[in-house]
Amino acid sequence: MGSVSGGCIEDDPVAPPGQHGVDTASDKAPARRFTCDEQDTHRHRRIVGWKGRRVDGEGRRRAVQRAVTPAPHVKSKEYRMSEKPYVICHMVSPLDGRLLVDPWAPDGSALKKAMHDEYQRLHVEFGADAWLGGTTTMQDFATGTAFDAGPPASPPGRPWYVADQQAKKFAIAMDRHGRLHWDKNTADDGHVVVILGHSVPDSHLAELVAAGVSYLVMPDDDIDVVAMLVALGERLNIRTLLLEGGAKINGAFLKAGAVDEISLLLCPAIDGTTGNPAIFETGATGVGPQLKLELIAAQPVAAGTVHLRYRVGPAWPQPRMSS
Repeated sequence: MGSVSGGCIEDDPVAPPGQHGVDTASDKAPARRFTCDEQDTHRHRRIVGWKGRRVDGEGRRRAVQRAVTPAPHVKSKEYRMSEKPYVICHMVSPLDGRLLVDPWAPDGSALKKAMHDEYQRLHVEFGADAWLGGTTTMQDFATGTAFDAGPPASPPGRPWYVADQQAKKFAIAMDRHGRLHWDKNTADDGHVVVILGHSVPDSHLAELVAAGVSYLVMPDDDIDVVAMLVALGERLNIRTLLLEGGAKINGAFLKAGAVDEISLLLCPAIDGTTGNPAIFETGATGVGPQLKLELIAAQPVAAGTVHLRYRVGPAWPQPRMSS
């Protein structure tokens, strides 16, 4: 699966198979749910396509880098954080914070049905412009097979290709190696936008174009999640995004400072299984000392579950010790 460091996703950040944000150990398709203008002209950066130009590999990479990174005269961190969408990590877990659902809420149980229904209700209430999942999560929706779209008349556009200019709701698929194959261009009523690493071949981009799927090719294979979010916000007018991934992708976003809020449906159950992942994993160092969580709300909801909402911010400054 690879490691996560420095706010970059260094391998496919995946959730275990199952409903995004509500992960199961089975390969069943998730229950259907009711899901949830171009760039502002006053902004100095524009994310543009290739307009059919033929460039060598290094020239292409430099151009992509310019398209998805801040202008040099702007302070990178402050600028990018202010421009990205508002990100809510929306998850469900038992009392011990585990990611997998099947060990504590098996198929057919009253708890599983109540938990799924409540999770979906909350998802809709947020009214987000987009939701995002990793490669394994999106396998439930990417049910096509690889095919040769034939040699393109010109190189496929990079970094952007937008298949549906009228789309207002989006399903963002993190798939840096191009392992997913699509036979439709929607997932849970959101238009699919695939995030890819720079080394993805043109043949896969041509396959996505033929399937009517949008994509963004990032300048590196180690995807900078904040730069990606800024690009999505500017090009697709995404203002609020629900992060519904697995342990690695949730951890990468959290470590990068890209999560603004955590929405957790806490269920009356305990997993207790050794080795099962948590809903956040950020590596050996963790993120505890770096974060401050501020309680927004704690509301009892269906079947003994509690909906917790926390605002995420930087940690309080450590007090100085007097000499």
